[in-house]
Amino acid sequence: MSTWIVVASVWAMLAICAMLFVRGASLRHHRMNEASEEARLAHNEISRTKV
Repeated sequence: MSTWIVVASVWAMLAICAMLFVRGASLRHHRMNEASEEARLAHNEISRTKV
């Protein structure tokens, strides 16, 4: 019985850590996309002002 509790606890901790890692990575990926889009828009505005 206690072996099953340990196995279930380790599995649950692994699942929670994986979920938090994926959520954190997806949030960072989303922020990086927004930042690159803003940089591209700023670059387009600069190129239009030179013309």
